[in-house]
Amino acid sequence: MIFKNWNVPGNQLFYSQYDAPIALSRAVTDFDGVKKFYGDVMGGTVVQQTSYHEDGSEWLVMQLPNALTHIHFVKRPEKANSTFTVADFIKVHTDAHDKYIESPTCGFDQWADDHWAYDFKGGVMADEVVEKLKANNFSYKVFNALGMN
Repeated sequence: MIFKNWNVPGNQLFYSQYDAPIALSRAVTDFDGVKKFYGDVMGGTVVQQTSYHEDGSEWLVMQLPNALTHIHFVKRPEKANSTFTVADFIKVHTDAHDKYIESPTCGFDQWADDHWAYDFKGGVMADEVVEKLKANNFSYKVFNALGMN
């Protein structure tokens, strides 16, 4: 793994001397779908994509606009004797979302706590992202933090 230029002067990813997030990591089965959502819809860019192990494991690193932390996506070959795969886990999430989330403001399932939130500030327009989410048939949830417009 290469961490070049991630915590160098002018490109700090930390919030204070006590917080130093390097990245979020998520297992996936499809980099094209990841690039469509995090790139085309959310406006992120690819920082790095590479194979890193002899078994064919790959990783994709993306950066969202105005985000201080990279997102790592890891794709590994399934083991022949796997009884519960990454694809199975993703399907459990998707099925629960499809069943319980009725609209962007109604519905919450047990997997909703395994989520991330994106604060739209610094020139990123929430309306533009919501339109892209709708156009690509992605489910999403809208929250308004107390005291925020």
